[in-house]
Amino acid sequence: METVYIETTIPSYLTAHRSHQEPIASHQQIARDWWDHERIVQLLQLTQKAEMDATHVAFGVVHRMDYLLTWNCTHLANATLQKTLFEYCTYHHLHMPVICTPEHLTKPEI
Repeated sequence: METVYIETTIPSYLTAHRSHQEPIASHQQIARDWWDHERIVQLLQLTQKAEMDATHVAFGVVHRMDYLLTWNCTHLANATLQKTLFEYCTYHHLHMPVICTPEHLTKPEI
């Protein structure tokens, strides 16, 4: 599996208002097209409303984070989504962060 590091200009181009200057406008459209067709959101089958949540998951995977801490239990700390993500990451030999809420990321008292 090929890996991709998404440098900060990609999210910048995705979230910026469309430029009136070329080649910036073209680059923005290319970034949007790539983002719509190639990123991890399709794998997780998230709704359009939850597409940005996939970005957090992708960063956690790519940057080999131990944990992804969130209160978003609908789209991130969700057992069904995590099963799909775990299977994908295992198949492609990718790192899988533990996705959990702060409530579950506490050290037990001994």
